[in-house]
Amino acid sequence: MKGREVRDRAVYSVKWLIANTLYWSGVLSALRRIRLRGRIVVLAYHRVLPASAVTWSHPGIVVTPGTFERHLVTLRRHFRLLTWPDFERAVAGDTMAGGDGCLVTFDDGWDDTAAVAAPLLAERGVPAVLFLATGFIGTAATFWQERMGELLESAARRGASDVAFDARVREYLDGAGLGELVAAYAACDRPLLIAGIRALKARPSFSPDPVIVALESMLDCSGTPAHDRFMSWDDVTRVAALPGITIGSHGHRHRAMPRMSAADLDDDLRRSRQLLEAVTGRPVTAVSYPNGDWNQDVASHARAAGYVAAFTMDHGSIERGAPALSLRRINVHEDMTRSSAMFLARVVGVL
Repeated sequence: MKGREVRDRAVYSVKWLIANTLYWSGVLSALRRIRLRGRIVVLAYHRVLPASAVTWSHPGIVVTPGTFERHLVTLRRHFRLLTWPDFERAVAGDTMAGGDGCLVTFDDGWDDTAAVAAPLLAERGVPAVLFLATGFIGTAATFWQERMGELLESAARRGASDVAFDARVREYLDGAGLGELVAAYAACDRPLLIAGIRALKARPSFSPDPVIVALESMLDCSGTPAHDRFMSWDDVTRVAALPGITIGSHGHRHRAMPRMSAADLDDDLRRSRQLLEAVTGRPVTAVSYPNGDWNQDVASHARAAGYVAAFTMDHGSIERGAPALSLRRINVHEDMTRSSAMFLARVVGVL
């Protein structure tokens, strides 16, 4: 076992012990009441997939169905679960109306949100807001991170038996300034590829489109549907009709909004809202910024586009008087939330 894996397991074991000690002693419940008094927590989920699922999504946005069900049971036991109208009234009234409130949200609009998450939410009676990236709904397209990972894996498999092709891919990656991906590509190592691709998001000037086009051209697979798929428009209609489910916008093209021109940003925000309202027949008043990227200019454009609330990925709970166009959330994924104790400790902010 590698040294890092040993450290990670040791850290997890310590956190598990702390969380369970606080949970079963009742201290964690007391901390929840104290730390979240007069506040609301908004949880940000993305995907609900079985551990055996083949996906190129980063583990930081995935929970398993079993873990998600435990979360829902824990939330019903410890929190006042808010519908979108409940939350909207709190924001409009500039008050959090008491503590222990929780709003569940889902970003993106993956097919598993419709097939797995939404039915579990309805079964457990937990309301939620689903933020959808409308440019991907009902298409065979996927986000660039998932697509790039899928293409690199396909290239690695072909390169294992085609020396000339393998050399061509390596040369391209080096020439495109992606030399750090070569080792992961050569080993066809999924976790390393996912980590390397995720790191590219931090490059302000990085554009994934030319890389994806080049890889699709080399593989002759530009029309191949992605493995990681989004829900259909029929799915949107169906889940929107479930009790407690509200549909919100996640932009149209799922691009970093601070990097968009004013005209493109206005078009993106308005087009997404108009498409969703046309399909659901309901007002769309909330938006979740793609990747959580925002600034005050983006917030101003969101307000002008007709949104009364917007959500970031800035970590934390929401206090009285919080700016409605830059609301904080707590990202939830499998790693540190497998048990009820670990999950509640993360929501409360202990771990």
